[in-house]
Amino acid sequence: MKSKKGQISIEFMLIIIICLGYLHLLTINVLEPAINAAEDTTRLGQAKLSAEKLASAINEMSSSLGEGKRTLHLFVPKNSEIICNIGSPASISFAMDLYGQSIYACETDGDSNNKKCTSEIDLGNITLDCGGVDLSNPNADKGKFVKVTVDSDSGDITLS
Repeated sequence: MKSKKGQISIEFMLIIIICLGYLHLLTINVLEPAINAAEDTTRLGQAKLSAEKLASAINEMSSSLGEGKRTLHLFVPKNSEIICNIGSPASISFAMDLYGQSIYACETDGDSNNKKCTSEIDLGNITLDCGGVDLSNPNADKGKFVKVTVDSDSGDITLS
């Protein structure tokens, strides 16, 4: 008699373990796209905030009279870059590679690539020298902090 009760208990435990394993696999496959979308949205917000912070500092320095200097500490999320565009008009833009499926903010950003999110902030007609500042982060593991100095000399802006 004891062996049948033990056999039933072992079979019951095996059925429970198989069910839990199946449930685990099902849950991971359903949640992974949502986790990737949440991470992409967070990184997109961080990249946008850093680009807006830099654009604001450039606009502030270009509108001030005389010489000035402002130092910023920007966070560049992983697999993204902040781009300094000289020209007329000058602009600051950012680009970020997505991990998961496309998110709505990237579908409406004006380009046809739904796996890369881009946006541009117009700075107007200012003289901008990017000074070779590297604001890219191809590192897939973590974001990085970058120190950027915005110098103003009679309306001419230099990044270093």
